[in-house]
Amino acid sequence: MNTEISKRIKANKRSMLIAFGSVYIKMSDLPFILKLTKHLVENVISPRIIVKDILHIENCYWVAMSSIPASINKDYEIISEKEVINQYYYHFPNEKSKHDNLTMLYLSLEIAFNSPLNRLDFFDAIRAKNDSEILCLMNSIKAFKFFSDLQVTTDRDKFFLYLNLLYKYCDEPFVFSTKSLTTFKNKLREFREIGINAFLHKNNNNKNASIKFDKKDLSILKEGYGDGVRKSMRMITKQLNTNRTLRGAKRVTIQTVINTIKNLKEYGELYLQRNGSSEISNILMYPNRIQPFNPGDQYQIDGTRFNIPYLNENGNADLLILVALIDVYSKKIMGYILTKSETFQSYFQVIFQAVTETKFLPAEILSDNLPALNSKESLSFMNRLKKFGVLIRRHTPHHPQDKSSIESWFGTFGQLYLKEVPGYLGDGIKSKRKDGKPNEDLIEQYKKKKNLRTRRELEELLRTKIIEYNSNYEFKNSTPNLLFANSTAKNGILLKEEFLRTLFYKEKVCLLSKTGITIQAGNKMYQYLIYDNKINFFIEFLNKEISVRYDPQNMDIIYLHTVDTDNFLFELELHINFPSAQISQSDDDKINIGKFSLARYAVKKHLTKICNKPKGENIDCQIVPIELISEKYDSKVVVDKPIKEYLLTPKKQKLKKTFEVLNTDNSFPSNIQEDIKISIGKMFSLSGSNKLIN
Repeated sequence: MNTEISKRIKANKRSMLIAFGSVYIKMSDLPFILKLTKHLVENVISPRIIVKDILHIENCYWVAMSSIPASINKDYEIISEKEVINQYYYHFPNEKSKHDNLTMLYLSLEIAFNSPLNRLDFFDAIRAKNDSEILCLMNSIKAFKFFSDLQVTTDRDKFFLYLNLLYKYCDEPFVFSTKSLTTFKNKLREFREIGINAFLHKNNNNKNASIKFDKKDLSILKEGYGDGVRKSMRMITKQLNTNRTLRGAKRVTIQTVINTIKNLKEYGELYLQRNGSSEISNILMYPNRIQPFNPGDQYQIDGTRFNIPYLNENGNADLLILVALIDVYSKKIMGYILTKSETFQSYFQVIFQAVTETKFLPAEILSDNLPALNSKESLSFMNRLKKFGVLIRRHTPHHPQDKSSIESWFGTFGQLYLKEVPGYLGDGIKSKRKDGKPNEDLIEQYKKKKNLRTRRELEELLRTKIIEYNSNYEFKNSTPNLLFANSTAKNGILLKEEFLRTLFYKEKVCLLSKTGITIQAGNKMYQYLIYDNKINFFIEFLNKEISVRYDPQNMDIIYLHTVDTDNFLFELELHINFPSAQISQSDDDKINIGKFSLARYAVKKHLTKICNKPKGENIDCQIVPIELISEKYDSKVVVDKPIKEYLLTPKKQKLKKTFEVLNTDNSFPSNIQEDIKISIGKMFSLSGSNKLIN
């Protein structure tokens, strides 16, 4: 069972008609019910549908499923007509009983149709007719005589009875045949009033049949219709009749004016002049396109209003924008975000989500014509993507079918996964679907403050629904998750970790003049110190520009690159500042301050050796653990109280005890402990050692 089609049928009862084994679907809802794109319906299916398979009921056109070409059914795996009927009757069992009653009534119609017609008034009316015309009249009259005797059956059911009769006896001639419910009703009403004569009109009483327009009339019609003001047909007719009355000619109806204008030789030119250049985009036909064959061949990104209100920071009802990125091959949502406005940053975050999850870039990204994508930051990011081989393309203006996958997903997601969510306001303003929105009472209820969600609740709801869609939506006999995971991204561009930093991390060019780097992000300062194990890099790039890359969402680590060649140098971890007031310092803070003191001394000692290095001598760098480094403490070092008592004693024999206390700190490896002992011993042998330690 195709559960997605079943859901669509259940939610769109008014968009379907079933009569005598045939399924008719409202033309406007055909893309949604059968999971087809609007572009496919308008440019592939509609031109190939036979006119006789289209009904006109309640001012809407309905197309028979049987008229959809077999090649389309096979290529796009459209559900069969029998399955649709089974699902329809499964959800609406009352319709099955109604259909059975209509079938029994049709059998009575056939009996009446096959019975002889013997009435004197009939023969008087058709005295001048030939045999073929008589047969046509008899067939229609017998059917309408049967309908006029029915008192309870609706005109709509009578229409389908007559329609089925026309299909079954297609070889028999009928004087009256129509696919329009309104036309059928009018003819049935006329038959009740004047009987057989309803089928014998000769158009003798049509006042407009003999009307001929002169050059003056045609000039008024051309000028009125071709005017860019776009006068209504009623206004044009009024202007024409005013002129004809002054000239003593007969008045004409609005339908006569419409028919005359459409039959003009210059109608095409007048139509374009009336509607202007904006109509050209609607006239131009775009060629059909074959969908991608692999995941990652094309991503489409766009934004739309997320029609579930939430309580904003000001305590008012507000709506957010949903920006989503879809893989066209699998229809999987690769990334999404709720934002207050559709900006480059929202597009950036969505693309970043997709690439960090899959670790590859798509071959092509198709985006909307968003003005924010023309910013300097956006163009820089797009250029970086192009350097990796990604084709960046914006959709053809005034042709949203170019990005039909993401556009149709917005509609599908709303209808199947959000429609039953309390608070969902339905389709957008431009939607013409009758069932696209809840009633006004519900909408007003949803907008009340007590029923509004917070933004966090809204984001959690969206996350749950996206997971449900990716996991359950049926497409190509699979789901988006499985289809994407079980296929190979042949044209995807694999990325290493450092390439991800090049693409998505922010870049800042800094002059390396101190043993540390300061970055400001989000109105906050972050500091990163260079330790003794990176001192050789520091000496090499001292007073030179380097490229610093960082993720504003995670400032724990920054990455240093060369400016010209973009080669990776090393990474630095975020330094956590210590409290300046000793009363605010914890025991861990005091220990870490002590470690920093020793590490800073090691850095200073190494730099001092470089300053005093004889020519030709190489200075070996002693590695100091990164945990020893801090900041904001220069020559005055705060030492842990027990250690301080031993270090500042004037008796040298207690120096050994100092070392033993230091050895109890298990945070140092044994080899580092020895280096610290030697370093402290040398400090005591220098003049002014007490001052240096203080």
